Amino acid sequence: MCEFCAKHGRGKKWFLNEDNYKKELLEDKKRRKLLEDYTGHSMEYYLRDSIEITNLAKKPVIGNLARKIINKVTPRQYGGQVISIEDALKVVDISEEHVLLPCYCRKLTKGDENLCCINFGSIKELELESKASKSLVEIDAYELKQRLKEWDKKGLVHQVIYGKIPYPISICNCERTYCFPMKQRALHTCDKAFMRGHEVAVVDPKRCDGCGKNIPRCVHLCQFGAIHYNRQDNHVHIDPNKCFGCGVCRDACDKKAISLINRKTYRY
Repeated sequence: MCEFCAKHGRGKKWFLNEDNYKKELLEDKKRRKLLEDYTGHSMEYYLRDSIEITNLAKKPVIGNLARKIINKVTPRQYGGQVISIEDALKVVDISEEHVLLPCYCRKLTKGDENLCCINFGSIKELELESKASKSLVEIDAYELKQRLKEWDKKGLVHQVIYGKIPYPISICNCERTYCFPMKQRALHTCDKAFMRGHEVAVVDPKRCDGCGKNIPRCVHLCQFGAIHYNRQDNHVHIDPNKCFGCGVCRDACDKKAISLINRKTYRY
């Protein structure tokens, strides 16, 4: 169980605790101000914070101290955790007022207006009030689930985002090429910006056939470099220390050789 679950899960994963979605949490003035700033400034606000974090974390002298501060402060700001498609669908069931917005990471990186960022709860109201986004699209839960499944098959990583822990505000569906939090974790070990999921992927060697000795698709889809193909035994291996538990590798496997298990029960 992660520290957020211990504090805010009430026996569940923190993002599956219905109490964390209650509107009463917006009575927290700091959280309300945080979300108003985010929706009001939109891309400019996101860009400023992302650049400042990255610049601090990569400095050779104060980098370690900066990372410690970032990880300590992040829960009071924005951060996220990787989740499986199963948990993403559960979040849709728990949350309300679903809307699609452009992924700011994609927009900043390549000017892509791809509507792959699912927002819910107070975000819809605040976006409409601020008039910051002209691309907001309302969507029902059924259609949202279909899109999530399509994104999962394409290899997009699902991440539940909080606006001051434990208030979930969105499910981001992105990839390492664009995702700023993923890069901050990978390049600068800003752990709280992009936390590992609760599961880890494992391979059944009896089922895996190495995709006929071609480069397995699961290797291509993995955003974290956790999967490698061994030609000698002709099946893939997953490094649990690198795996974030997103599970997108499972859909890539026609042999159903990959599954997710609880990270706490995995024997290294």
